[in-house]
Amino acid sequence: CSGMFTANSMNCLVEALGLALPGNGSTLATHTARRDLYEEAGRTAGTRVLSEVSEPMRDYLAKVSNYVRSMTFQQLVSSVYREFPEMRERSVFREP
Repeated sequence: CSGMFTANSMNCLVEALGLALPGNGSTLATHTARRDLYEEAGRTAGTRVLSEVSEPMRDYLAKVSNYVRSMTFQQLVSSVYREFPEMRERSVFREP
């Protein structure tokens, strides 16, 4: 959606303030450049966070990350629902 509604207005404002990567507020959601943008944003944020995390915590996060990547989407959603049952009621994802 390219309308200047609340979400897009805030997105453009965050970009203008320099709190988001260039293009974040102006790249259409359906444009192929959007994928590159969110991958770059993830790498940038991850690098900043990991630079401030201790090595033992980085090792732990790597193990958790590998475990989560090994799960199917359904397994991941089911495990979240087990830990946080209140999320099931508000979720758009339905378990079979």
